[in-house]
Amino acid sequence: MSDYRLNGIEFQGLTRQILYIGCGVRFQACGGSMQPFIHAKDILEIAPLTGKQIKYGDVLLVESGEGRLLAHRVVKTNHRNSV
Repeated sequence: MSDYRLNGIEFQGLTRQILYIGCGVRFQACGGSMQPFIHAKDILEIAPLTGKQIKYGDVLLVESGEGRLLAHRVVKTNHRNSV
């Protein structure tokens, strides 16, 4: 198996396209901002939301104001909203 790594822009573009068509994405986490729950080099598996309600503890891939994709753990929910 090849160890090809995408740069940030390539990763974000490809990930958006894959999720848009309804498929899931697996990738290796980088950085340590989510420790102790997610460590650098952990494998994350992200699937598109399909009408499921987001709940406490879920890990979501979100887009920052600058257009970057970031993984975040849900620490609070508003039950009036569902995706």
